[in-house]
Amino acid sequence: MDQSDIDQSIVVTGISTSKSDTNLMKNTASLQKCQLCGVLLNLDSNLNEASLKQLTTTTYCQDDLDTVFSGNIVDPEMELSISPIGTGYNNEIERSTNTYFEDDIDLSSKNLEPDFKKQIPPRNFYLCPTTINIVDSTSNNQSTINTDQTVDWHSRISSITALFDMISSTTNIDHPLCEECADRVVNELDTQCIIADEEQKKYQALIKRLKSQMPDEEEIKNLEKELAALDSEEKKLRTQLEISEKEENDLIEMKNKLSQEETNLINEEQNLMLEYSNLKRQLVKLEENYESLENQHKNAKFHFNRLSSVNVLNAAFHIWHSGPFGTINYFRLGCMPDDKVEWDEINAGLGQANLLLYCLAKKIKLEFQRFRLVPYGSFSYIQVIENDSNYSGFKIGDECNMYEIKGKKYFLMPDKKFDKGMIAFLDCIKQLEERIKTKDKQFSLPYRINGDKLEDKNSSYSVKFFSNSYEHWTKALKFMLTNLKWSLAWLTSQKNNTSN
Repeated sequence: MDQSDIDQSIVVTGISTSKSDTNLMKNTASLQKCQLCGVLLNLDSNLNEASLKQLTTTTYCQDDLDTVFSGNIVDPEMELSISPIGTGYNNEIERSTNTYFEDDIDLSSKNLEPDFKKQIPPRNFYLCPTTINIVDSTSNNQSTINTDQTVDWHSRISSITALFDMISSTTNIDHPLCEECADRVVNELDTQCIIADEEQKKYQALIKRLKSQMPDEEEIKNLEKELAALDSEEKKLRTQLEISEKEENDLIEMKNKLSQEETNLINEEQNLMLEYSNLKRQLVKLEENYESLENQHKNAKFHFNRLSSVNVLNAAFHIWHSGPFGTINYFRLGCMPDDKVEWDEINAGLGQANLLLYCLAKKIKLEFQRFRLVPYGSFSYIQVIENDSNYSGFKIGDECNMYEIKGKKYFLMPDKKFDKGMIAFLDCIKQLEERIKTKDKQFSLPYRINGDKLEDKNSSYSVKFFSNSYEHWTKALKFMLTNLKWSLAWLTSQKNNTSN
């Protein structure tokens, strides 16, 4: 039977007439068991007989009845007055022997704390399922519903059931209970009451202490002043905070701009680095080319210096000697009785001598008088361009050969033009000496030239082949080449001094 059915029964008739006998038997069986441990209980005889008349009358104030059925919170001091419930055992031994439940009952799952939000009837409320007396709080008139109705067995069970349901509604513990379970519940409730009393004392002590710490009027004024100062300071700080936030926003904006500029600079830097890398690579290539060109320049300079130190005329005209013969470019000039040189070799050597003298005169810008050299290899000759009393045998236009055509009579029938050519060649060498002396007064040839002869300290030798011995003619040609070599050495020295 739920609480709504009980409330409806109380309000209307107090008897649940819609329940069948089967449900009534089930309710009766459930009333004889402890709701915690399940032990069978015997109802007290007072509930069966003596107190039945007390339960038939329920007196309740109209205001309290409205409070109960409306579900509002009522005064927690209201208490329920019921008759003691017995267990139905004749003695303690019978109760202990007929009680079958565990020794330890877990009461932690049950909320034993009083629930003041539940409907707790006042102390003058006595529930009777058959009769409800309502007392009007404004008047002393009392109205009675179904008075003088006979209480039968059915109504007795319904009354007991309503009573236990009302008791159970005050707490979370269902009723009925055995004596031992009721003791445990009472002990638990006592403990909670003690704890609640201690908490009450602590709260009261705290309230007293707080009241004792309440400041006086002067302290309140000081605190109000301090509060006003703090409010003023708070306003100032808020103003400063607004200024700081504005500055922060400006700084953030500036930071964003700087970040953008930084990004642009980074991109520009990357582009510049790329360009720098390209330029660096080009520079490396140019440096390599420069080093290569510099090495080539050094090599060329080395060869230039080496070639500059080499005189072209010295290299082109090598004058030396081979035994009694003077040589020019390894061509021997002269003839010995036991070592006759062919005219082809002599002609070639005289042609080289003619070319050397021609180059020396050109180097010093000398124009010969009376004669003009015509270098023509093995057939070189000297042409007469002026008449001179000292050279009566020479006429303008004559060609004085510096070569001899060999015939059957070798060295026996020479041509007189050959002797004229040798005399004219010596005259040209003497003109070269005189021109060199105009530039270098200390210069002099080792063998003085006098007409057709080359004079040594104690002797002189003619360059004429006719009516001359082989030894003297050979020595004269050797002295002539020596004079040419000295002239070439002077010219080479002058060039080196100019370059230095």
